[in-house]
Amino acid sequence: MDNYICYVKYDKEDAEVIEMLSNVFNYKKEQIGNLFDQKDFEITFENRILDEISEFCTELNVYIPNNEITAIYPNKFLFGYQVSKYLNQQVLVSVSFENNDPYQYILIENDLFFIVDEVIDDNSDDKYGITVQKNTKIKISYNDAINFSS
Repeated sequence: MDNYICYVKYDKEDAEVIEMLSNVFNYKKEQIGNLFDQKDFEITFENRILDEISEFCTELNVYIPNNEITAIYPNKFLFGYQVSKYLNQQVLVSVSFENNDPYQYILIENDLFFIVDEVIDDNSDDKYGITVQKNTKIKISYNDAINFSS
């Protein structure tokens, strides 16, 4: 089973996530559901509120059971790009560089793409979401974003 993870700025109701995933994957709404529901869905998701103080406070984790679907979006960036376009808001996806820095992301903002670093606050016990450092924003091309997100 494959999965996609992206981070969005605002919390979404499950009905909104189902509507979005239905459009993004071109599946019927009845085929999509929350991972914790007791039904058998084609596509499942976790819609997690990480905290209420971070810039990107919601994690969307989508589970894909078959390779036919993942062929549509072969990496996290392409999925995140579609989510960003659908929601008309900034979205973060993780970077898959060789050094695998867990605090570095691709920021998708309309049709612009940036490598950004997360603000690290070692003194905060209650911050689970992600806030990015705007001064570390490095613009990258669409092709670079695809390559950095394999």
